[in-house]
Amino acid sequence: NALLFKSIAPKLVAAMRAFTVNPAHQDIAPVQWVMRWEGLFPTSYIANIFVAEFFPKWLGVLRVWLANAPDFEEVSKWYKGWKGLFSSDLIAQDAVREQFNAGLQLISAAL
Repeated sequence: NALLFKSIAPKLVAAMRAFTVNPAHQDIAPVQWVMRWEGLFPTSYIANIFVAEFFPKWLGVLRVWLANAPDFEEVSKWYKGWKGLFSSDLIAQDAVREQFNAGLQLISAAL
């Protein structure tokens, strides 16, 4: 376990730090790679990586998209697609659920 936290954990954080959210041409491979480690790290640790490194970017892109008269059907598919990538264990983490709820609030406010 110590080896995982010493050698792999920094790579997981770096992968999400370097990740770019791009609704037009999204490469989800880095996200999937981080998620594959969920069984070897505590779910709360993986959730914290996403909350710190992924969701600020994700919510920022959503804000910009919503400010530019989007097709709300596309926004809905995008939101559901992202949420569908997360395991039920990750979604069960309060911090992750709060981020998805924040996204829903942004969408609702833009309607």
